Amino acid sequence: MDELSDGEKKRMKEEFDMLFAIPDVEFGIPKRCACGGGITKEISQTKADTGRRYFTCKLR
Repeated sequence: MDELSDGEKKRMKEEFDMLFAIPDVEFGIPKRCACGGGITKEISQTKADTGRRYFTCKLR
């Protein structure tokens, strides 16, 4: 079995540590990303999802 590099372990831990902050839809639109960055509201322009609203992190 291959071992994970330290960088991979760190990235996996960071992602796991952010899971607590995944918002529940009952609480509405989040003000901040789990990483602490601001949220940007976007509207899709792709043919498959035209008009679909989604959110992105300003830091990622």
